[in-house]
Amino acid sequence: MTGRRIHTFLPSSLGKVLKGITAAFTSKQGFVWAAVLQDWPLVVGDAYKDMLMPQKIMFPKGKNTEGTLYVLVESSSAALLVQHLQHLILERVNRYFGYKALTKMVMRQGVFPKKGPLETFPKLKERDLAETEKKEIKDLLLTFPEGPLKETLKEFAESLFKSEDS
Repeated sequence: MTGRRIHTFLPSSLGKVLKGITAAFTSKQGFVWAAVLQDWPLVVGDAYKDMLMPQKIMFPKGKNTEGTLYVLVESSSAALLVQHLQHLILERVNRYFGYKALTKMVMRQGVFPKKGPLETFPKLKERDLAETEKKEIKDLLLTFPEGPLKETLKEFAESLFKSEDS
């Protein structure tokens, strides 16, 4: 033996991978913030989702109650309306969590970002598959039994071939 180590790579669970990706975000802002951000239209409803945008949630040290919701409001007229309906918005957020998580709301007037982070990536141009590529995919999937897994793998392989730069 030469003393070299043989490395084997085992697949990781999706939970472990996502935990590593989201750890920095959720440790800084907290899990509560991630949930609010993801479900904001559900939390405040259609009437208010375009009027204000959540910025952050701050809790007193060592507590997960009596927090402050910081929101961005685009116009002064919207700010006036949001200020008037502040108790209703806080009630909706607290109802979403199932307990009185927030007691205050702080507004800041500013311009909403025009694009979300996922909309900034350029879309890849798709192309038709060549016959040799179709045959290669078919050969790769010969060992799989017919069923939903084989169909999903076929679609995945086709999408990889279609999005390659040629």
